[in-house]
Order: sequence, then C-alpha cells, then structure tokens
Amino acid sequence: MRKLLFILVSLLVSLPSLMAQHDMAEIKQRVTDAQKKLYGTTLDFVQTKHSPLLKEDAVSHGTLTIYGDNNIRWQYTEPTDLAFVVNGDSTYTISNGKRNDLSGSSGRMTRGIAQLISALATGDELFNDKIFDCVIDNDKCQITLTPKRRDMKRLMQSIMLSFDKQTYIIQSVRIFEKQDSNTLIVFSLR
Repeated sequence: MRKLLFILVSLLVSLPSLMAQHDMAEIKQRVTDAQKKLYGTTLDFVQTKHSPLLKEDAVSHGTLTIYGDNNIRWQYTEPTDLAFVVNGDSTYTISNGKRNDLSGSSGRMTRGIAQLISALATGDELFNDKIFDCVIDNDKCQITLTPKRRDMKRLMQSIMLSFDKQTYIIQSVRIFEKQDSNTLIVFSLR
C-alpha cells in the first residue's frame, strides 16, 4: 500500500517532463491552477490491483481530502480503514482508530510519500522531472512515465496518468508493475 502511494505521488510530481518545451509553461500553469481549485474538496477513489497471483482483483475504496497547502488526508475506507495525513510539519497514519506519528527511519519513507501526495494534491512542486522519463499523448490527454531511478524500476515498469481535457484534473492513474501486475486508481469529485 505504501509503495502504491509512493508511486502515485512520484508519478504526479513528475507530470511536466512529458510536455513539449513550448507547451510547458501553459501546461504547468493549467495543472497547478486545477489542483489549487481542489482546496477544500474531497475526491473519491477506487483502487483496483490486478495480478496473476491473485484469484480475483483486489479492490479498495477511499477518499483524498485536500485542505490546503501541505494539508491532506488519503483515506482507505474499504476493505480496511487506514489514513495517511499530512498537516504542515506533522505526518502520521491512522489505523483502527490509532494514530501513529511517523518519525525515525521507519517513518521517513512513509512521511516522504505522504508529503509527495500533499504536493500532488495542492499543486506544489508538481513539476519535478528528475524521477521519470515522460511521453505525452495530447489526443488522449494521457501521460506515460517511465522511472529513471533504479529503486523505482524494481517496483514498476511505467505509470499512465489520464487527465480531463478541459479541467486538467487527474482522472486516473495506472501503475504497470512487474509480472503482468498493475494497479488502477480512478478518481471522482464528490
């Protein structure tokens, strides 16, 4: 689950590297503006994990609530109740009603993931192109990302982002993993 969040956030943080240089400023501004308009909004999501090792797809449901700059809540509601929360400098998880502050080396990665999700959700630092090679399909309003870093290459082959052509708001993320596995996250406004 943490790997998926890291992949999702890393993917969304790297969005602009797919764009042609002459379109970069316009795309960056539109995506950033679209994300800022989501402040105070909750997005529902359905996450579907497909793997040949599973008899059937694993489906999770949840919400992403964007309160403002560096302030979000990524909440899984089904089949388990788990939340990742970023509130300023405070980052923690909530599982079974218990809060777990993320500190020390074990919490460093999860804290980084949660902060990247926050960056995605609020539009801050959205255009860092050091993590992925990117290809854009303007006709389909899709971006395909291929990881540059070795540690990420072990987790995934590529990530496909789909955006609304008019609003530039993320609609879905598909993460292609090793051995014909993939995870699809579909977002919808409430």
